[in-house]
Amino acid sequence: MPIRDTIAIVASDDEKALEVADAVWLNNQRVLLVAKYPGQMMQALQTIQDEYPLAEVEVMDCMKEGCWEADLILLNIEEEDVVPVASLIREVAVQKPVVRLIWDSDATAKMIRLQQLMTHAKVVVALQMNRTCNFQLTGDDPDTLRGIQTILKCKSGDANGVSGGR
Repeated sequence: MPIRDTIAIVASDDEKALEVADAVWLNNQRVLLVAKYPGQMMQALQTIQDEYPLAEVEVMDCMKEGCWEADLILLNIEEEDVVPVASLIREVAVQKPVVRLIWDSDATAKMIRLQQLMTHAKVVVALQMNRTCNFQLTGDDPDTLRGIQTILKCKSGDANGVSGGR
């Protein structure tokens, strides 16, 4: 049986978790929905299980443990949650890709800020362009950028306009 990648989705609420699920391929993955509060993410759990029946999906209410188990960490959090979340997961995200999905501007500044908070992680910011199906990826590690392009459902390119992915 092939080994599944484990993806942790850290989101402010069910809606933001589902935005991540809409943006990335989760087939044949182990998906950890990391809840901020007990009982949270149940709607997202059911929706993702319905859409991706081959995915193994579970809710975890310990952010640090969920991110420790993950091969890839996807963040869709409010701006005011960036520092507390980074502080909680910093030591378990060493050398792991940490991708923050955003829908507003200034991806470069947000990538730099997150990289400063998580100095040993491979930080990427994925900016969805005008709520279309295009992403601009910002990050320093070319291998990580290419890896992220392969899981995005939509066309993606780096900040220099190099396209790839789906």
